Amino acid sequence: MEELKVIIDMIASLPQLALWVLVGFWAYKVIVIGSIYGTVKFIAQKVYEVLSKPKRVELTFKGMVVNEDVGNYLVGQISRIASTKGIKELVQI
Repeated sequence: MEELKVIIDMIASLPQLALWVLVGFWAYKVIVIGSIYGTVKFIAQKVYEVLSKPKRVELTFKGMVVNEDVGNYLVGQISRIASTKGIKELVQI
């Protein structure tokens, strides 16, 4: 607590121009450090978004776009058709 009183007394005894210089220097440091921190945070956020976004594969087949959703649907239909007894016998031949 004693150190705080000494610092306050030192600041009180400074000329007004020195106080304005200290305030300006403090504001400059806050602005520069804040913008560097903001820039780093922005870049890290964008890199994370790019790396964590699921990759989408789309193919064009005779004018139709085949993407992951269509592929999953086709696999489901093929599995459904292949689950019948007659198709299983044909596939094993």
